[in-house]
Amino acid sequence: MHRKKAIDYISNSVPTVSINAKVEEVLKLFLNKKNFESISYVYVLDDDKSAGQIKIEDIIKSDKNEEIKNLITENHRVSTSPDTELRQVALKAMVHDLTALPVVDESKKFLGAITTDTILKTLDSKAVAQILRHGGINISHQPDIYSTTIKTSLKHRLPWLLAGLLGGIATAGIITGFEKTLEQNIVLAIFIPLIVYMADAIGNQMEAFVIRDLDKSTNFNFKKYIGKQLEVVGIIALILSIIIFIFSLISFHSTKLSFVIAVGLFCASISSVITGVMIPFIFSKLKLDPADASGPIATIIQDFSSLLIYFTIATIFL
Repeated sequence: MHRKKAIDYISNSVPTVSINAKVEEVLKLFLNKKNFESISYVYVLDDDKSAGQIKIEDIIKSDKNEEIKNLITENHRVSTSPDTELRQVALKAMVHDLTALPVVDESKKFLGAITTDTILKTLDSKAVAQILRHGGINISHQPDIYSTTIKTSLKHRLPWLLAGLLGGIATAGIITGFEKTLEQNIVLAIFIPLIVYMADAIGNQMEAFVIRDLDKSTNFNFKKYIGKQLEVVGIIALILSIIIFIFSLISFHSTKLSFVIAVGLFCASISSVITGVMIPFIFSKLKLDPADASGPIATIIQDFSSLLIYFTIATIFL
């Protein structure tokens, strides 16, 4: 499959100015020539080399005698190469809070720009594709909707639903296995949806971050990454656990029960980091699209793990 590259989408119809120009000269440029494809940024050149880009609103707000080079910040010096994949260009722009990027060759010669319109369209199509893949739908080679056979539709959709069914059966088995614990402490059942939901929510966040970072990173350090995420999620889980401890203590007046619920939530939340990071990482290593991991597979594993952790803690302490 042909991958879209920056060189195929370069626009030369963008405003460029000399690094020695003043704001007043730049404003005159727009008065004299109005047929630019994009005016979100003005591209600053040092001879024919890119020196950076400046938002047009920053120029308008500046003193007319201000030199353009004084408005360039480090973030404005970000650029891309013509051979970079278009989606990587879009992600790079997003990471640096930019909506357009200059394209330069190895000598930093300015070749043109990937405009705001192109980047937004790329991000939008990427987001739509990823959302569809969450449901097991791969749109890379989708035929016309009316010509798709029932067999093809079942092939794409049924496996995920069967996986969900098996996961549901396994989860039901977990609850059945801890039936005695549940009978003795029926209040535990009230918090099952909360434990499962919070762990899933954290896991889904993790999957989104990992898929994004795997996509844009050329040197993904798994140990360092998971360590950082465990640290962040650990703090989040601690805050959530304290809140649920206070709530359950006020509601049910049982320190031991509140402790079990809080610890269960904390441990289930921590486990979601493993699920959220491991599954996309494994998919990536297997040369499969890691976005596929954000669907039923991760949810099934996380739900199963959350309930197992929750009821195991309850059995030990209650």
